[in-house]
Amino acid sequence: MCRNRPYPMGVKTVTEEDSEEESMEDQLAGIQLTDAEEDYNMMTINEIKTIPINTTKTEPHFLTFDVDGQALSLEMDTGANITAIPLDLFEKKFWQYELAPKKKTLRNYDETEIKLLGTMKPRFVKYKQTLCDNLEIEIVEKGQAVVERN
Repeated sequence: MCRNRPYPMGVKTVTEEDSEEESMEDQLAGIQLTDAEEDYNMMTINEIKTIPINTTKTEPHFLTFDVDGQALSLEMDTGANITAIPLDLFEKKFWQYELAPKKKTLRNYDETEIKLLGTMKPRFVKYKQTLCDNLEIEIVEKGQAVVERN
């Protein structure tokens, strides 16, 4: 028990008058800020800045696949869950393929839609000495040719 208090430390008798909570305005009414403190508060509100994270730029990593006898260089995209090539590349190298109808909707990180034209199902895909079974290549209107993380 604290000698300066008539009650044990951490214990206080609450009366009905004490139980009424003070409003935030009542609590702040007696606080006087200096001009410097007011300037600081305004500065912190008005001068919020964004700090970039992971600003290190790395060079893209490309993998070359053999797709039905055609060399196809794709950028490795660890965030992608599809393999995609733009329409101009499809028309240049794979014009003989019929596109299967699109089954999905693709979106960018900002939720804008990526125009998907269809899906190409090559008969034979090889990376170095490894056969890639069931690889489907999505044909998009434009953009970078990318290979999915799997």
